[in-house]
Amino acid sequence: MWLLETIGAHVNQVELFIGKETFDPIDFVLFYDLIIKVYNVEQSKKPKENEEDSLLEKDLTKAFEVFDLNDDGFISSDELESALWRLGLWDGGKDYRSMINVYDTNFDGMLDF
Repeated sequence: MWLLETIGAHVNQVELFIGKETFDPIDFVLFYDLIIKVYNVEQSKKPKENEEDSLLEKDLTKAFEVFDLNDDGFISSDELESALWRLGLWDGGKDYRSMINVYDTNFDGMLDF
């Protein structure tokens, strides 16, 4: 909820969207992707302003930095696991490589900004 509210996606009742009170990390990534797509559609209907784009990019940069623990510009599955653990979202049974692979467009096993 904190992360979604931080990016401006105010979702007060997660259960209405996903059918349960909490979700595992993979469900979270898919849900986050859906929220971003809806947000982008809504934003495309508004006139673009450089200030709004700049603020969104700053928010995304801050969110990326939460997971890029060694500041190399990439998020590895180990960094993702460690960051989720620090945020209290870690589930030891999950394969974080599969979460990375969902968005890894160049197939190097890491995400870049």
